[in-house]
Amino acid sequence: SIIVQMLWSIGVVGLLTIYTYATVVFGLRFSNLTNRGIITRGPYKYTKHPAYICKNAMWWMGSLPALFGADMQYVATLLTTLIYTNYIYYLRAKTEESHLMEEPEYRKYCAHIAENGMFSKLALLCNKGRQQNK
Repeated sequence: SIIVQMLWSIGVVGLLTIYTYATVVFGLRFSNLTNRGIITRGPYKYTKHPAYICKNAMWWMGSLPALFGADMQYVATLLTTLIYTNYIYYLRAKTEESHLMEEPEYRKYCAHIAENGMFSKLALLCNKGRQQNK
């Protein structure tokens, strides 16, 4: 339906907006893979890797509509490509984190995100929902 398409498009644009905001917050050092400093403002206030998360989610949301009615070879190729790309970004994030863990400020930031970040809040909500359904 047109409503679903509009909401889906708004989701993709929302992810693109957050990705862009995360990139702007990083500034000129964004594409440099060395220690680029620790950023805790903007979208980094809610998760450690907002640019990676939004970029990968945006690719999934942009690609999934193409799967409907597609032949199995196309579906398999697209899904394999998305999964492989997500894995590369996962490895990149883990590599960056391993370097940054040498910094006490980053370890403190990680602890804060683990307790107060977006995904910790979602986990709490999911756990509450499971407990209520029992």
